[in-house]
Amino acid sequence: MEIKNAVYSEPDNSMVVCEVNHPEMGWIQTAVSTENDDRPELVAALDGVDIKPYIAPSDEELIKNAGLIRDEMLKQTDWYLIRQVETAIAVPANVLNYRQALRDIPQQPGYPQQIEWPVLDA
Repeated sequence: MEIKNAVYSEPDNSMVVCEVNHPEMGWIQTAVSTENDDRPELVAALDGVDIKPYIAPSDEELIKNAGLIRDEMLKQTDWYLIRQVETAIAVPANVLNYRQALRDIPQQPGYPQQIEWPVLDA
């Protein structure tokens, strides 16, 4: 099994992100747990691979990634919000509160290293 570009993705070296040469799909990126992965052949193949050390992401990278995740979470409720407006039905408070909590993420203590992602209450 061919593996390249292996990098530890967690500070405790419990996860490796790498590219594997898949027989049908070519080079694909995958994550491998070094502790409890259910693909023993992949874990064994990592034994002979030089794995680059974990490098903590910069605050700029964390902010960028958090923004992408937040924007996607907002998009997941856009259809509902638009439908409520189109039908002149009031938007429920839980949806409004959820969307506001997403917008307020940058004001959380510990941001961007620690983020408590809001959950949309049913």
